[in-house]
Amino acid sequence: MPTTPEKRIACPSDLKLSLSLVEGELPGAEQEAIEAHLAGCDRCRRRRRELEDERNELYAHRPMVDLRTLRPRQHWRPLVVGAAACLAALVAVWLAAGIVAPEEGPRWKGAAPSLEFRVQHEENVFVARSPAHLHPGDRIRFGTTLDHDAWLLIVNLDDEGALDVYFPPGGDRSARVSAGTGIFLPGSIRLDEHRGTERIFALFTRRQLRLEEVRAALGRLRQRAGGGRIDVASIEALPLPGRQTSLLIVKEKPGG
Repeated sequence: MPTTPEKRIACPSDLKLSLSLVEGELPGAEQEAIEAHLAGCDRCRRRRRELEDERNELYAHRPMVDLRTLRPRQHWRPLVVGAAACLAALVAVWLAAGIVAPEEGPRWKGAAPSLEFRVQHEENVFVARSPAHLHPGDRIRFGTTLDHDAWLLIVNLDDEGALDVYFPPGGDRSARVSAGTGIFLPGSIRLDEHRGTERIFALFTRRQLRLEEVRAALGRLRQRAGGGRIDVASIEALPLPGRQTSLLIVKEKPGG
């Protein structure tokens, strides 16, 4: 009588294997479960080595910016993590956005670019929707989806009127980013103890955008508001060319 084969534990997907290559991308228990599975599965070990080779080849041809050069800011500080690129298809929730100003620049051709805001809160990882009720210590990573190479500038405007650049780190103008699906920028930000509202704007353009153009756009919005502060909760996009995605952050109080 033939013996009954042991029940096989399901092999992790390519996405999980890809994320397991980068420290901090998966909750600790999930990472441990994958490592335990790999110890007894030759197929998955080979597949993860293939994914690692593909990732290394991608970075060799498309070098990324190191976010360790970010300048300090009153309400946040950078946290460097290993660069990660999802090599499998990602089902993402994209934050809609934007505006196109034909008089200021050409219209975008093809599918609109998108930015994913992935948040890690303690051991949980999720894609944020606006308004995002977050907590001090939460970490945010940015992932792009583009049909074509483009220029990208990511800035943050808080409820006190402070403007800061998140990408490129310490830059005063947008940086070139490569086409692809679910390509994560190699770094993250960690929210500090500041309470209030902030909005992150991702500005995708066909030409390089200077930070002073963003400041000028904010100046125009302040003029429309009678010279007072801009209500970041009500401004989903800035009067600038290209495509935009934004995320409103509401910092939760302790225990919230």
